[in-house]
Amino acid sequence: MTTAKLDLKKAYPDYYKAPRKPVVIDFPAARFITYTGRGAPESEAFSTGVGALYSLAYTLKFTCKFAGDDFAVPALEAFWWVDDASHIATDPSAIRDIPRDEWSWKAMIRMPDFVTDEMLTAAQKQVKEKKGLGSVFDVKIETLAEGLCVQMMHIGPYADEPETVKTMRKHMEENGLKHAIRPGIGPHHEIYLSDPFRTAPEKLRTIIRIPVEKS
Repeated sequence: MTTAKLDLKKAYPDYYKAPRKPVVIDFPAARFITYTGRGAPESEAFSTGVGALYSLAYTLKFTCKFAGDDFAVPALEAFWWVDDASHIATDPSAIRDIPRDEWSWKAMIRMPDFVTDEMLTAAQKQVKEKKGLGSVFDVKIETLAEGLCVQMMHIGPYADEPETVKTMRKHMEENGLKHAIRPGIGPHHEIYLSDPFRTAPEKLRTIIRIPVEKS
């Protein structure tokens, strides 16, 4: 007898839901498959990384389903940063002042805790054999501890995100918070709740998150 499908969005509502005003939440460590690269969101590099992640995510899903531990593949998300640009840490929206081909990112999809390193290795071999995607071997499993963060729902085009970040930074200043630097955690975190190919730009829903600590 199989168990009920695990829906991570329902299991962790604070992670996948956010109001249209800034809130402060302390996030525990979570497990992800990740692909790190460099280039604009519309670049071939980013497309390659996202393709590798989704191919593995669904392969892992069906592997787990066969074993009686089915789960729904959750939303794509990504950290964004620019190397050697310290001002990005204090104002994540300033990344838009840097040429897009200089942006670095870590694209990722959250996984249940029962997805193991061994499962990922098997899935990588399976996808390579079936689809010929060598990029899957650049995917890792990581446990990331994001900790205390300010987050807010952004509704609208990605290009309008600086206004949302401005609102978040104001909230941080008013509540004695500053940006926090944590290992493996980018200064600007986005969770993509809408499919940009099927959703009008003005209706796109994106959670924006910034790691913080007390000033």
